[in-house]
Amino acid sequence: MNERRWNIVLPLVLLALPFTAMPAETTAKAAEVAGPRVTMIGPALRSTDLERSIKFYTSGLGMTVVRGIPLGSSTEVILSFGGRPEQPLILLYKDATPGKSPPIEHGNGFGRVVLRVSDATALSAQLVAAGYQPGEAHANSVNHMVFWVSDPDGYKYEIAEVPAKQ
Repeated sequence: MNERRWNIVLPLVLLALPFTAMPAETTAKAAEVAGPRVTMIGPALRSTDLERSIKFYTSGLGMTVVRGIPLGSSTEVILSFGGRPEQPLILLYKDATPGKSPPIEHGNGFGRVVLRVSDATALSAQLVAAGYQPGEAHANSVNHMVFWVSDPDGYKYEIAEVPAKQ
C-alpha cells in the first residue's frame, strides 16, 4: 500500500480500534508482554465488481457501507457490521486500470473468514432472500449452528452461531 493511501486509510482504521473485548486471561497475558497491543480490524479483499460485492455484503450479510475512498484508478469501500467503527470492518478494493483486477484465483493459503452471529438460521434466510446460496447449516461440538457461504469473488465465510457465554 503506498504512503498516500495509508495517509487516508490509517485514520479510518484507527477509529475502529479496539473493536472487540479480549478475554480476561488473554488481557492478563498481554499485560505481561512488552510492546503495543495488536487487534484485528478486518480483511482487505480485492473485488472484480464492487457493485456486485457491495450487494452481497449489504443485502446478504447485513453490513453497512461506511465510506468509499477514490484513490486515482483505485476505489476502496469500507463496510462495517451495524455501521459502528468498533465493529470489525471489511475493506473491498478494485483498481480500474486494465489488468489490475483480473479474476481472482484462490489458492490453498487463504481458508476463510469466520463470522460470529447471534442467529445463524436468520442470517441464512436473509442470504437466501437476497439471492445467495449458503451451505446447509449444521450443529457441531463448538457452535450451536454453523454454515458456509461465498461472496461473488469466491471468498469463503464460515458463519458460526456461538453461545453467548463464549
